[in-house]
Amino acid sequence: MTESKRQILNNGQAANIEDLNAGWETAALADDRVLAELLRMPPYGSDTTNVFKSVMPHVVAKNGSSTVASAGIVQPSGSADAKIRVYPFRMLVGTRAAASAGAKANWRDIRSGLFVGNTAGDATTIYSEATLTANSSGNPRWDMVYATMTINANASAVTRKLKSPTTGAVTTTSTVVEVTQNIAVTVQAGTPGATPAFAALPADTATTFNVLLGYVRVPNGFGAASTVATNQIVEGGVNGAYAPAPLSTATGAGVMFPAGINGVLVGSTALNAWGSAGTRPETYLPAHMMGFEAMPILVDASTPVHTNGTVIDNLRNWRNRYFMAVVTVTNSGTFASQNPGAGAWPIGEGGAARNATFVGQSFVNDATLVASTATVADINQANVFTTLMAASSRVGLYVNASGQLLWYANGTPSGCKFMIWLFATAQMPNF
Repeated sequence: MTESKRQILNNGQAANIEDLNAGWETAALADDRVLAELLRMPPYGSDTTNVFKSVMPHVVAKNGSSTVASAGIVQPSGSADAKIRVYPFRMLVGTRAAASAGAKANWRDIRSGLFVGNTAGDATTIYSEATLTANSSGNPRWDMVYATMTINANASAVTRKLKSPTTGAVTTTSTVVEVTQNIAVTVQAGTPGATPAFAALPADTATTFNVLLGYVRVPNGFGAASTVATNQIVEGGVNGAYAPAPLSTATGAGVMFPAGINGVLVGSTALNAWGSAGTRPETYLPAHMMGFEAMPILVDASTPVHTNGTVIDNLRNWRNRYFMAVVTVTNSGTFASQNPGAGAWPIGEGGAARNATFVGQSFVNDATLVASTATVADINQANVFTTLMAASSRVGLYVNASGQLLWYANGTPSGCKFMIWLFATAQMPNF
């Protein structure tokens, strides 16, 4: 328990306003104080006098049978209605005072707010929609989508009875009983141009803070019946205005994120510019394609226990990712996790004859192994494991249209067993 505990020890003891407010404040700030420890956002004044701002993007775990689009805060509506949708996110604002004004507050006094449809708590969908204005200028433009959080904003006033502590008279008064972290989302139309520029965020104030959610490219001729394309959305990451919030490495968590060169801007240097016809640049990766998933896979192809089409994993959606698979193979021994005693495997395996690394993807169906699927690893006797796998035998990993990870087997891999370390990026949003 890091917070002081207020207590009443005597029956009939008075409780002051400060006593009640202290308990309510501790309860209200509980999630922010936990997040402050898990995220370790840079304190105010640690490198600059700027307040550090961040976002936890809209990412949901979904199984391999899911048809939901890849996660993204800003997404098209999917209809010919000129609309975008803004999906749930948590906005975070770092500490706002120097250590000289209070070291503990400088270290941990962050604020966060949750946007789900709206911040009023009465939304009936998890997203909000915004309509983009028409563009008949002759040139494209970039519309900016950003969030503004007002720190410690008073909620609407309510009516309460008030008893005078001196006269005992009871009156009716209007008073504020809640303080909130209010979030509003704004779509600001950009300036058309042959090479349109990204607008800058509005300046913060002492109580309002802005964070970029994304830009939407609006082509010439866009109108009320136009459809926003997924490849016309930039998910934040412009000049560092939107930095996704990773777990601090102090927690022991690993962090993986796209390199800065795969963004849109670094300082004032333009990178990966959209083509004049609206083509998304080949090397672009969104800033919040952050995080990775890794898992060991044990496959027994000797019986075979695992046959062609066996589902390796359907607990998450494996579409729209890059992969690296490190594969080790044997045709003798028993997986050590079975505790076989003699013959446990692997035991310090090495050498090209037993190990290989594969790089694959699940964005596009390449049909290398199976029609209408994307190949993660193509393990065949012709190019690896020539002394262990039978001639013309071939196995591998692939991802089907619904996002399941499956095993491919063609021929008999000569009684082989495979240990595979699979590493996958996060899903790419708006692919």
